[in-house]
Amino acid sequence: MTSSRTVPLLSHATRRPAFLLAAAFVAGTLLYGPYGSVAVPAGVGALALFRLGKAHDRKWIPILLAMCLFGFLRFHAMALFLEEMELLGEGERSFYGRVEEVGKTDRGSVWTVRILDVGNRRYPSWQAVRGRFFQEGDLEAAPGDLVRFRSRPQLIPAPSNPGAFNQRTYRFARSTYIQGDMEGAFLLPGTGRGPLAWRHGFHRLERAALEKVLEPRHLGMLETILLARKDLLEEEDLESFRVGGLSHLLAVSGLHTGILVLGFHWMARRLTGSRVLGTVLAFFFLLAYSFLAGGGFSIQRAGAMLFLFLLAPFQGERYDGLSALSLVCLVWTAYNPWILRDAGFLLSVSAVLGILVVLPVLEDSFNPDRRPLAQGLLVSLSATLCTLPVLVLYFHRIPLYGILANLLAVPVFGGVVLLCVLVLCLAWTWTPLAVFFSASLVHLLDYLVGVGDFFGNLPGGTWVPGVLQGWGMVFYVLWLGGHLLLLSRWSWTHTRRLHLLVLLGFLVALSCHQTWREGRLEVVFLDVGQGDAAFFSHGGETFLVDGGGLRHLEETNTGRRVVAKALESKGIGRLSGVFLSHSDYDHSQGVLELLEDMEVGFLAVSRLYADQRDLQLEPLLVKAEEMGVALHHLHPGDGIQVGALAVTDVSPPLEAGEVVKNNDRSLVLRLDLGEFSLGFTGDVESLAENRMADGALAGVDLLKVPHHGAGTSSGQGWLDRIGPKAAVFSYGRNNPYGHPSPEVLLRYEEAGALGLHTALQGAVAATTDGKGGFRLEVQNPRGQSLAIKERGLW
Repeated sequence: MTSSRTVPLLSHATRRPAFLLAAAFVAGTLLYGPYGSVAVPAGVGALALFRLGKAHDRKWIPILLAMCLFGFLRFHAMALFLEEMELLGEGERSFYGRVEEVGKTDRGSVWTVRILDVGNRRYPSWQAVRGRFFQEGDLEAAPGDLVRFRSRPQLIPAPSNPGAFNQRTYRFARSTYIQGDMEGAFLLPGTGRGPLAWRHGFHRLERAALEKVLEPRHLGMLETILLARKDLLEEEDLESFRVGGLSHLLAVSGLHTGILVLGFHWMARRLTGSRVLGTVLAFFFLLAYSFLAGGGFSIQRAGAMLFLFLLAPFQGERYDGLSALSLVCLVWTAYNPWILRDAGFLLSVSAVLGILVVLPVLEDSFNPDRRPLAQGLLVSLSATLCTLPVLVLYFHRIPLYGILANLLAVPVFGGVVLLCVLVLCLAWTWTPLAVFFSASLVHLLDYLVGVGDFFGNLPGGTWVPGVLQGWGMVFYVLWLGGHLLLLSRWSWTHTRRLHLLVLLGFLVALSCHQTWREGRLEVVFLDVGQGDAAFFSHGGETFLVDGGGLRHLEETNTGRRVVAKALESKGIGRLSGVFLSHSDYDHSQGVLELLEDMEVGFLAVSRLYADQRDLQLEPLLVKAEEMGVALHHLHPGDGIQVGALAVTDVSPPLEAGEVVKNNDRSLVLRLDLGEFSLGFTGDVESLAENRMADGALAGVDLLKVPHHGAGTSSGQGWLDRIGPKAAVFSYGRNNPYGHPSPEVLLRYEEAGALGLHTALQGAVAATTDGKGGFRLEVQNPRGQSLAIKERGLW
């Protein structure tokens, strides 16, 4: 027999007015934008409160309407500002504002400025309009300084490749909308005062004091954990926390704030003997700490919930975590809707939501009382289950042993935070004693890094779950919801078969979805600046054609930063093979970086490199040998078969000893799947084009334009023989070579080929099942969607 449960999961949540309001407002904002954010949430929230709420709960309806109105005004002001900034990009304007942050880049310094005036248009402080401006001169500024300058601003760019860090949503969530170069900047006299200047001064003093007792590496970890300052944090340590599933320890959030604020509250109450005074002091301590730690979303969310926790006893009410979290989300969404697309905010909220909603269900089912290890495991599992979709969507990697790593790291982390505070205070007052305690702190910090390294380097420590993209994520949410609903009504022992059926349905749905994906050919041409990089997948195997990466330009680490992220976003953690067209750095450098970080089956180059030493290619060949990657020298006519997909070398028949340009030694590949064909041409120029067999690329549907559209390639006769439906131009914007040539652009236009440009539209993706026709998608359409649809290529 089954027994009824006492954990009403849905009714438990829907009886909270704040939860209903937040859910309705967030849904309306995501689905319907600024205008729907008034009508939809107001209507749904009011109806829900009227039907489900008690009479005294209906007082929340005016609050909902007020939040919707405020959100609409914020939306409207933001939309007007973005429209104005797009127009401003057409001309130079004078800016006046207050410097909030100063950072360093390869181009010099970058200032985050709170804009107060553009020309004669003033912006009130409640709009919180900011911009990032690059300053290449010798002028130095500090937070709090007032500055005037001229600039031609542009909106923060959207990502141009799949899996790339979304700079636009990250900055927009922080009310930073534009960027540009500063010209004629000067600081106004008498500035450098106010809270921002005070915080900057505090940071300078604390760093000067801590440098006396800690090495830079451990100083960077202390400042990251305590004050969210990551400028000294070493990349190796950050990676150790990330691969071990401990990166949340480096984000100042509820764990840090709870330890410090509740500890201070307890101490203040003991010293003052007054609950009221202790709470007031704790509140001001919370404000001060949040400000000094940068005021990020995680700490603001934690601070707001802690404030409500401290306030609840004075209201004669019991603190409710879900209502507090819902209220925070409601306020933040109304203030800045872009926050709903920020990874930090979503991770913070989803982790707390897991602990508040999922954990009680698991505890009631598995009863971990008096078993600290089991309790810790359930807490970590609850947070992981809810944060997993965010990790997949934004970071594309899941640390599989993160739950176990947290069991070893979190129990000691409270001591780490308290030692950080103790060492910081003693560094100002009693340096010898600070040095004494810093030794223990160093051991604990090294312990945390060691835990991350150990679990991150275990076999299978990282999972690249591309299968959870798209519909896979829908299946996951349904699977998790099904399990929670079952556990909320009946015990685990009575519903094992139902749980197995839910799990089986989830796996079957994923398997069918993955089988459908593997039966199609997907080709992605990446935006790697002035270079080439593309990959294609079919039948569960993926191959890379060039990796981009000019080492003498600004685009560094192209292999890791662009190509690897794009592959991971598709769930690809291994390459079956790499085809390198030729040795030029803008094609090969990214491949060298990938060989260090990703498993590769083979490396294929032209047979023209077999007997000739090439200084550009040699480091790549050495690295391939070190990593155990098989090397193949392809001859014209060679190829591989991947299911129904044929990959053939159709390079021109040049002699091995013939003296030709390196570009003309490029590997030329033809892909055929049923009725679809595609051509990769490397950087071939007129000599190689004229010697290429007539049928080598004849009738291809999609062509990668040779040599970035240079005037020395894509001859008229050669292009007439091919007749592609679409052509991809891969080049960097404002490159010094003048690519693509206007004459070449005209040739493709006259040939009837749809031109797609990675420099303008970002990555270009083509998918087909080989049964006639193919679909084109671009990362940033910019008016190309209509052209693609008109030609039936969608």
